[in-house]
Amino acid sequence: MKDCFKYFMDDLADKGKSANTLSAYENDLSKFISYLESEGISDISEVNETKVNSYLLGLEKELKARSVSRNVASIKAFFRFLDHKRIIDSDICYTLKGPKINKTNKETLSDEERNLIYNVIDGDDLIAFRDRAIVSLLMNTSIKVSDLVLIRISDINMVASCITVDSSNKAVTMDDKVKRDISAYLDMLDYDTDDCYLFSSVNGKPLTRQGVWKKIKSYGIKAGIVRNINPKMLAR
Repeated sequence: MKDCFKYFMDDLADKGKSANTLSAYENDLSKFISYLESEGISDISEVNETKVNSYLLGLEKELKARSVSRNVASIKAFFRFLDHKRIIDSDICYTLKGPKINKTNKETLSDEERNLIYNVIDGDDLIAFRDRAIVSLLMNTSIKVSDLVLIRISDINMVASCITVDSSNKAVTMDDKVKRDISAYLDMLDYDTDDCYLFSSVNGKPLTRQGVWKKIKSYGIKAGIVRNINPKMLAR
């Protein structure tokens, strides 16, 4: 089982994942494997959904929902990798879901208003694709603007459907819509290294938190929303 773990970690390193990304996976998965071994499981093929769910139930008693969600993303990525490499017969974690994270924003937008903001970002240029990816991330994940502007391309893991936020060493899970929007943006983006920031201005400098706030506000006005909106209100 530890050989499978090492194989997975080596593959992530070969793909150029950041040190913080590797550390997050190593921390989550080493604890998971230790749990399995304590349950008398020494072969990865012996792991079943019941054991995985029992482990996660234990985590939910000790950790916050966001931390449990990160562990879910790590475990899903691990088993998806093993399935892809044909080390296991099937991905037993394919339907695994993290805990529901309660939103604490007192003021929010309706789904109709969110969709209006997303849909007013028209055009087929790089800026339009970038801004759609930004709004999609804010609408469909738990990410904060302060973390969003620090995302580097190397932090994105399409296979695991997550983005590792280096500032807090946590993983943010992406749904299919976010993945599509980011993929479309990356297809247009001209970059030399995966270490560069994902969201940059036309002059190549990373976007600022204040810049994203102004951008969301301007799209809200364009969408005809009379309220004074901010990025936090986009979160579902």
